Amino acid sequence: MKRKHLILATVCLVMTSCSTNSQQATTSQEPVTTPVDVQEEVVSEVKPEVKELPSNSLTATGKVKAANYTDLYFRSQEQIAHVYVKNGARVGKGQKLADLEVFALNSQLRQAEISLEQAKLELQDILIGQGYDPDHLDKVPADMMKLAKVKSGYEQAALQKENALREIENATLVAPFDGVIANLTAKPHHMAGSSEPFCRIIQTSNMEVEFQVLENELHLIKMGQKVEIVPQATTVGVQQGEICSMNPLVDEKGLIQVRARVKGNVGLMEGMNVTVRIQS
Repeated sequence: MKRKHLILATVCLVMTSCSTNSQQATTSQEPVTTPVDVQEEVVSEVKPEVKELPSNSLTATGKVKAANYTDLYFRSQEQIAHVYVKNGARVGKGQKLADLEVFALNSQLRQAEISLEQAKLELQDILIGQGYDPDHLDKVPADMMKLAKVKSGYEQAALQKENALREIENATLVAPFDGVIANLTAKPHHMAGSSEPFCRIIQTSNMEVEFQVLENELHLIKMGQKVEIVPQATTVGVQQGEICSMNPLVDEKGLIQVRARVKGNVGLMEGMNVTVRIQS
C-alpha cells in the first residue's frame, strides 16, 4: 500500500514540474510590447522640425542693368589711327579713347577755308556795287547784308567750314562720363563705320537689377523697399539695394517689371544673373 502511494506521489511531482516548465516556455515566447503612448513619444522626439518660410517674403530672378550707358560712334568713315583703351578698362570723363587719320579731314577744312575767302571777296564786290563801303559793314542794312551773303555764296562757304571743323573735332572719341569700356572690337587701321558703334561705355557706379513679380505679389513690394541681391557668380558677394521703379503695366503673363538700385557696386557687371530676395 505504501509502495502504491509512493508511485502516485512521484507521478504527481513529475506532472507538476512539466506544467511549470511549459508555462515558463510559453511566457518567454510572448513578444514584448510597448504601450501606444510610449511609441508616440519616441516618434515625436525624432520627427524633423519643418521650418516654414514667412508668408510676406518672396524671391525672384533678374539681371543686372546699367542705369547709364552709351554707345560711342565715329561720325566719319575714315581709318582708325589709334586705340588707347581696351575692354574692361576704367576711364574718366574726357579721357581720349581713340582717334582717326585726319589727313583727308584737314584737306576738307583747307578747301572750305579757301571757298570762304573767295566768298568774302564776292561779298565785298556786291556791297561796293550797291554803294556800300566794305570796310564799314556795320552801316549796311541787315536785309541788304543777308541778300549779299546769299548771292556771294558766303553763307554756304561758312557752313562748309563749320562742318569741316566739326568733323575734325569728332575724329577723336572721348569718354562722356566715368565708366568701363565694353563691346570694343575695332583696331588701328580698321575703317570706322558710322553705323557701327566703336564701343560702349558703362557707368558701373550706378547699377540696377531688373526682375519681375506676379501681380498677386505686388502687395509685398513698395518703392524704397530694401532688397538683397545674390549674384550667381560665386566670385561676387551679396549686394544690398532698394526698389527704385515699378512699371505700372501687367503683361499677358501676369508679370510686372520691377527695378532695384544697387547700393555701391562690388564686381557686378552688365547682364549678370542674380537672385533678388525681398522681405516685407
